[in-house]
Amino acid sequence: MHTPFPAIVIGGPPHSGKSVLIHNLTFALRQQQIAHYVLRANPDGEGDWANEADQKHIQSIREKGRYTQKFIDRAVRDLQKRPLPFLVDVGGEPRKYQEAIFTHCTYGILLIADNKQSKRQWWLDLYERHNVTLVADIASNLEGRDTIDQQTSVLTASISGLERQDNRAARIESSSFKALVNTIADLLPFSETLMETKHLQEAPVSDTLTDRQLAEPLGLTGRLFWEPKHLTEFHEALYASEQSAYYGRGTVWMYGYLAAHIDTLWQFDARLGWREPVETKWKDGSIFEPEWVEIVTSHRDYSILKLLTSSDYLDYEASNVYQIGRMNNQKGVVLYGKLPFWLVTGVVKLLKTEHPWVACYQPQLKGAVVVTSRNPRYPVGKFIPITSELQASNLGA
Repeated sequence: MHTPFPAIVIGGPPHSGKSVLIHNLTFALRQQQIAHYVLRANPDGEGDWANEADQKHIQSIREKGRYTQKFIDRAVRDLQKRPLPFLVDVGGEPRKYQEAIFTHCTYGILLIADNKQSKRQWWLDLYERHNVTLVADIASNLEGRDTIDQQTSVLTASISGLERQDNRAARIESSSFKALVNTIADLLPFSETLMETKHLQEAPVSDTLTDRQLAEPLGLTGRLFWEPKHLTEFHEALYASEQSAYYGRGTVWMYGYLAAHIDTLWQFDARLGWREPVETKWKDGSIFEPEWVEIVTSHRDYSILKLLTSSDYLDYEASNVYQIGRMNNQKGVVLYGKLPFWLVTGVVKLLKTEHPWVACYQPQLKGAVVVTSRNPRYPVGKFIPITSELQASNLGA
């Protein structure tokens, strides 16, 4: 299946700093407004939140996944159908059946720690087998000098400091890192404005909603960093809509809010394109093979619903409906788990039908934000702290 958009894989042995490098790359590309998406083709891979939150907190809540054939098949499908350029995060020791991912990548970056250079030829051979064009060969070191050794068809350089610090991933700003960003930017001639225009033209409904439209009434400009107080403010300004298509980089609680207040919400998923929230129902006793494990913890005013995925890569198209067990409907619910937004929105729509309020948990905040409420003690936008000790001891983390 042909796609006009490049896919750049970042490969190399474990513990070379790939996750921190990718986090820095995507931050730098967004600063230049270059459209892209990071595909975590690695079940241990985490989103930006794992590099933006306190690392002790992340370790207390992180759920490691595992490679399966189903996981690889779904990653390959997403690569084949990619609706914009991808940066691809792969594991450090891919097995033969996992190499299908590389077949659908166009360019490759190699990142190898100084003490693992013996693995370099193995990775070069892997790229060559799958016709992945090497564009950057980077040596990683923790405390050495950053250098640019060659800047022709293949950038050869060294980058230091690719490690997570106490609070977040280190921000890399060296000349060698900037050279790598420029190398990638040359391969991705797609601006965020261009891709937004294209995708909005493909929206299934005419009423569309973007981050810019949400931000303008609040006086916000430039690169947006959403905070719970903004939810409170645009809750007062946002008109009720029967159907709308949202295109943006909202937080999990923004997606939850929009789903709760727009009857039919279409959302743009960077792997799938335009999708509605998946249909979610209460369990009715019928035979059903769930793709998750539910852990419910009850507190005085609310229940915490933690959803653990058993497949590591939930599939929108695999099931017509997902099912949730009923809880005490006199209490609010905090939704907690590493879930795709199309599932978060579906679950929020279901929970609001029986519970006085619903909140969505965000790791960077170490707490949850109320997205819909009929209880004045828990208004929309209210922040609910949730400690790492509570997660570790009571939620099976």
